[in-house]
Amino acid sequence: HNSQILPINSVVTLRNHGNDMYDRVLGEIIFNNIRINERMVRNGLAEVYDYTGKGQCTDYDKQYEQAVKEKLNTHSDSKFMKPKEFREFMKTSTTAKTTRTTKSTTKKAN
Repeated sequence: HNSQILPINSVVTLRNHGNDMYDRVLGEIIFNNIRINERMVRNGLAEVYDYTGKGQCTDYDKQYEQAVKEKLNTHSDSKFMKPKEFREFMKTSTTAKTTRTTKSTTKKAN
């Protein structure tokens, strides 16, 4: 559990890696020389985000692959969607719903 990895009110170090294109702060959380981000990826509790677009997450990629192989946490759920997949799903679902609503409203008006 994350509470065991990072107890409440822990003092941590944040290695700031700047901001991404959406101005979100990117960084690594370090506690007792443990990279919490990497630990969360390894335990299937987080996704790898290559904010550089250059494939510079190789340490995290190895941890991610291991978590997938072992079907840990989110990787054990066949319905789990990566954030990017979820956004695409929601976009197409919203578009489909809007199209259906528009068609049925049009039919009622006739």
